[in-house]
Order: sequence, then structure tokens, then C-alpha cells
Amino acid sequence: MKTKLIISIIVFVMLFGTVVFASSSIFTDIKEDAWYKDAVTFVAEKGIMTGKEYKFRPDDYVTRAELASIITRIYEDIESEEDKILKIIPSLLDNTVVVLGNNTYGSGVILENNLILTANHAALTDKVSIVTYKNKKYEGTVIKRDAKNDLALIKFDGAEFSKIILAESTQAGQTILTIGSPCELNFSISKGIISHDVRMIKSNNNFTDYIQLNAAVNAGNSGGGVFDVDGNLVGIVVRGVSAGMGYAVPYYKIRNFLENVSIN
Repeated sequence: MKTKLIISIIVFVMLFGTVVFASSSIFTDIKEDAWYKDAVTFVAEKGIMTGKEYKFRPDDYVTRAELASIITRIYEDIESEEDKILKIIPSLLDNTVVVLGNNTYGSGVILENNLILTANHAALTDKVSIVTYKNKKYEGTVIKRDAKNDLALIKFDGAEFSKIILAESTQAGQTILTIGSPCELNFSISKGIISHDVRMIKSNNNFTDYIQLNAAVNAGNSGGGVFDVDGNLVGIVVRGVSAGMGYAVPYYKIRNFLENVSIN
């Protein structure tokens, strides 16, 4: 559908060097049976021709260059989910680490430069070793824990990492990515959906809310990030139950956990 639309507009531009448009979304100068009518109407309904950059009067002419710019903006706006994922993968891998403790093997997410978020049970000792995607090794120290929600914050001497943004919301059926080291297969990526965005599960004799995932979660994934297709951190993996079922601490609990923590 997207490809057909873009091709239609491009052919339209090639055939008509300059075209007169009416100012409304119903173009009076386009015949009802014109094969390109849907494509042009789509441009108007997207609001692209009525914003600050494009305010056309009924007698305005649109050049090929202007329409090419419009086409580019439409294409960027309807970028496919797969394209988005392929774009964000490199930076997400760079911000993913292996966390090695005393008899523990887990994953973590570099929030920004010198701080790593992981699962508490993946970093039971105060001193841990860190391995980055580019195979750089660091020593880290746990500076904050939340045993109830299974979160831990590690400080290390890393630098020049991208900042990870926390998600603002989630919904069931939303596409997500998990990145971690399942079964010691470092920096593995799994794709799935949020099966349930608020699942109450008993943990340490208390019921707490998790995000339920259908992405593969195995030993070693704990502490790894769950990301949406825009690269925002949705949650931190803390447990796998069975094939196609795992749980993550949600973004809003992470936000509460990070309150009063200075990220330098």
C-alpha cells in the first residue's frame, strides 16, 4: 500500500511539472476519476500542505521540487516498523552489557555514560564485572538496590554512550525487543509483543505488577532491556516462566527507582 502510494505520487509529479491545487482537501481542479486523486488527497489530509512550511492559496503553483519535498516527508512519516527497528538496533546494542557477579550471569542497560540498570538478582555482589558490545571490560559497583522490584543500579567508568529514554506508556499487543545474554549467548535480540501490560504476579510473598512478554526470555536475559520500536526503554527483564512467557519491571517503576539519582 505504502509503495503503491509513493509510486503514484512520483509518477504524478513526473507527468505534471506544475500543478494547481485548491486550498481545501477536496481539490476542485482534479477530476473525480483521476487516477492520482487519492494520492493527492492523502497529501492534503496528512496536513503537510497546510502547515507552516506549505500554505497554498487556490492560485498557487507547486513545483516538482516542492512536491519531491512533500513526498519525502510523507515517506518518513509512514516509515515501516521494520525500518525503525533496523535503525535503532546498533545503538541499543552499544548500550547493552553483560553483567558478571559472583556466580551470576546477567545483562544490563547503560542509561547514560556511567550508570547501568540491571536486575537485582543479576548483581548480588556489590562489585561486578561489565562487558560491552564492543568487548570493552570494566569493573562496576552497585550503588542502589530495590530487592522488592528486583532492580539494581551500577556505577562504572564508561563514557560516550547514548542516553536511553524511558517510555511514557505501553499497551497490550505493542511490538517490543529484548536484548540480553540468554544461556550466555551474549547480545541476543528477540522480537515479540506485550502480552499484558499490567500483570500482577506474586514475588517474594508480595504481589507486584509486571509487563508480560511473549518474546523469548531465558537465563542470562535478566537485567536486559525491553524496548519499543522507537528505542525507548519499556522495562527490565527479571524472569522467564516458560516458552513465550516472560516478565519485565515496567518503565514507571524504573522511573521511581531512579528518582534522586544523578546521571552525569
